[in-house]
Amino acid sequence: MKRFLRAVRRVLRQLLPRPVRRLLRPLAGRVARYRIRRLASGPAFLRGTRRRYLASARHVVFVSEVPRGREAKIAYGLRSKGWTVTLLHKTTPNYDLHRYFDVCIPYLEPEDVVRHAAQFRPVVYHLFALAGDLSCTHMINAKVGPTVFDTTDLLETTYLGNEPKTEQVRPLIDMQMHGLRYADGYCARDLQFQYAHRTLGYHLGGRPIFCPEYCGGIAKKLVDSRAENGGRTIRCVLAGNFGIEKLGEGDWGYMRIAEKFIAAKVALDLYPSWLDYARGEEEFSNIFADYLALAQTSDYFNLRRPLRADQLTERLSDYDFGVNITWSEVAGQRSTTFNPAFHPYCMSARVFDYLDAGLPVVLSKSHRLVHTMLRRYGAGIQADADFMANIEQKLRPLANVETKNRAVAASRGLAIERHIDRLAAFYYRVATDAGVSVSPQA
Repeated sequence: MKRFLRAVRRVLRQLLPRPVRRLLRPLAGRVARYRIRRLASGPAFLRGTRRRYLASARHVVFVSEVPRGREAKIAYGLRSKGWTVTLLHKTTPNYDLHRYFDVCIPYLEPEDVVRHAAQFRPVVYHLFALAGDLSCTHMINAKVGPTVFDTTDLLETTYLGNEPKTEQVRPLIDMQMHGLRYADGYCARDLQFQYAHRTLGYHLGGRPIFCPEYCGGIAKKLVDSRAENGGRTIRCVLAGNFGIEKLGEGDWGYMRIAEKFIAAKVALDLYPSWLDYARGEEEFSNIFADYLALAQTSDYFNLRRPLRADQLTERLSDYDFGVNITWSEVAGQRSTTFNPAFHPYCMSARVFDYLDAGLPVVLSKSHRLVHTMLRRYGAGIQADADFMANIEQKLRPLANVETKNRAVAASRGLAIERHIDRLAAFYYRVATDAGVSVSPQA
């Protein structure tokens, strides 16, 4: 009956005229928030009996409404060690899923994921979410097997001090906190939880593991002068998500950053993230109109269309440096969008894309965790007010083979294959904690 009602809702959404859908949107939003509050209300909504089974050795099921590079990279590392990785996904990303996963099963509604998941007997179910989502919440509540929750930025600390934004994303915060409290394990891509624990009293219900983004380890060492810049224009690139000023996300400030690069006669290309990949030309042009207009004024700046994930590293390898700068920080301005205090604890996936392309990384000073990971390889370049005032002078001495090969060394040292055994061992510990035994390995 529930599946029938969901099918009716989908048909009605398609048949109703757009003006009617707009009028109904606030009501639909209130209904969705009510459902989320119920699902993420705590242990009272968790189903009583945990499912017990004999798990198949070296089998993990990933659940992801929106598969990203993190899921593909971890799956690649696990499969290199003999694991079987099954993916349950709601949307299809801009890369070939079958290249990274043994089995891929799409589902339409978050409620459907539990039914699909129950077909398997994995060591754990690894649940991936941008923040929190209904699929992960249903999986945790159903107790279908040992669960490991994996999320990106912790939204309540990201927007701490920005009450309107915090309330806007409150349903996501509720589901994110639910995952942290009630999953059997927490796979942390960074150290934001420590900050959330200290400032907001966050706590975990299961054991944690630190598993950052890591690299694919695919960067190629340069043995000739291809990376030597000589007198040519230095080329920098940003690939990934960044805020749009006219949408009230000015802390990122890449319009101002681009203007600084133009003035320094250092080229900067921007590739928006996979979130913008499927946008039509008209929608894309409307969102990035200011950036496209700026690109018309100078040969030193370009806004590109987003790339397929499997094209990214090859295209990025044409540049000299990858960039990850926050304008509000380097300009010494007060942050109005997000809480700058969480920066030292956070991770940035694009940094590891840059390393896999053999690019040293220009990184805001506040990103201490990432700087720490890059320091042993000499692949990070600190961006501050002095850097922004002397961009060309800071980068010119580093535009050479030696600096690029430091990034190559980081790509190899931080390769997922070198670190994945820790995560595999963690899966087995989580399964044991949850009372699930594993069949002998073949």
